[in-house]
Amino acid sequence: MIIKALLIASVVAIALFLLRGDGSGRHLAIRRLAGLVFAGCWVVAVLAPDLVTRLANTVGVGRGADLLLYVLVVAFFLTLVALNKRLGEQDRRITQLTRALAIRDGMARPTRPDEVAAAASSRDD
Repeated sequence: MIIKALLIASVVAIALFLLRGDGSGRHLAIRRLAGLVFAGCWVVAVLAPDLVTRLANTVGVGRGADLLLYVLVVAFFLTLVALNKRLGEQDRRITQLTRALAIRDGMARPTRPDEVAAAASSRDD
């Protein structure tokens, strides 16, 4: 009985964490909705494991625990794919930012010999 309370409390905490806003757009709404659906399914699985076993038998899996494992493995891989895509996008943005800063800093540097000498003498002071 205690394990059911702990499992439900953990999924509720995760669901609340998902609802905490830290982003924008349609993708965030979809992730939140998927998280809430997952949390609801988890609560049902904890409270009525016989339903999971029946569902597992319906889809051709021997035990409900095996079905849960399969679903969690799929969810894990989906998370890995989404994270990989997100990191790729972040790398692309960092590269663009680095290039823009390098161009900006390069344009700010003096290129004529008299400007270089003046810039060097002002640094020595």
